Parts: sequence; structure tokens; C-alpha cells
Amino acid sequence: MDKKTAVARFIQDYKDSYTSDIGEKTLELEKWDGRWKIISESWTPIQGSINQLPESDTRTTPAEFNAPVPKEEAEPDGRSGPKTTGIAVKDIQFRLSPEEESVIIEMTPYTVPAVFSLNGDSPRVVIDIRGVYDWIGKSVLPIEGRFIRGIRTHLHHKIGKLRIVLDLHPPGNYKISRIAHPTVSKYMLSISTPD
Repeated sequence: MDKKTAVARFIQDYKDSYTSDIGEKTLELEKWDGRWKIISESWTPIQGSINQLPESDTRTTPAEFNAPVPKEEAEPDGRSGPKTTGIAVKDIQFRLSPEEESVIIEMTPYTVPAVFSLNGDSPRVVIDIRGVYDWIGKSVLPIEGRFIRGIRTHLHHKIGKLRIVLDLHPPGNYKISRIAHPTVSKYMLSISTPD
């Protein structure tokens, strides 16, 4: 740590209603206008720690891979008309380099998505963006990269959540890095092999 930058490394034990995993997380921070902001985030699983969906779970279509959301997250009854406030996801791009593959999400206003991974015969990284009212991009983007073989998206209009699923090539031990670009309303997630 110095006056303008800091790095934090810790073991993250993550659990929610659908998954759990343990890994080493690294956060890079910069001080902007007197406040610390996360500018880069990476996570590496501890071998054998990533849980997966049950073998009987064969979610493959956009409607099916959107996991159920607890009732308290749904919109209150009686709300009518199209939602026009919240987050608009403008674009999802795929970029390829010799060392890594990146997915860049452009959104207005900027927010930090929730990210988790699922291992097994169909490994994938799931990116959830809450508060989304607009996404008109393709629901399936075949990629056939070295690490990422496809990108699937589904906007659940009722709860305002855009789920982006990165289907990975199995088997693999991947490193996930995330970089925030709030000034240009972009979020980048990169996948590479561990050092």
C-alpha cells in the first residue's frame, strides 16, 4: 500500500443459495478524489473447491439457465408498464489475445456485476447484473475461443436481472480477472491459465 494504490489478497469463502466456492482473491485499488476504488479484481480457485450444479440439472436454454430468484427479489405486485429507469446494457464484446480471452460489457450507468463459477463437465462463469431494464443483444454468441466456447445471455424482465453465461472448454484450470472502467461505463472479465 502507498498513498494512491493498494493491493489486497485474501481467501474468499463464497456461499449463496445456488453455489459455493473457495479461492484466492486479489483486489487492486486506487484512491480517486479521496476515496478507494477497486480497479482490478482477480480470483483463482483453490483446487477442488468449486461446487457445481447437481448432475440432474441440465440447464441449457436461456429461460432454463436463469436460476430461480428468492421471492423477496421479485418486483412488487401491481407494478405495471415498461420499466425505463435502471441499467441499460449497450454491448457485450469478445476480445482474444494470445494470453487471455476477455468479455467487455458496456452499460449505463456503470455497476459492478456479481460473478461466480461452476465447474464439472460443463464449466462456466456466470455474470449477473441486477437492475437492468434494457438489453437487446443476441441471446447466444458462439465464440469457439481457446477458453470460452460460447456466450449466452438472458434478461429476466420481471426482476430486472441480466444473466451472462460464459461456457468454457472442459477440462480446465482457469484464472479469472476482472477490471472496472467506471469512467467509460465498461466492465471487463478475462480468462486465462494460472501462472
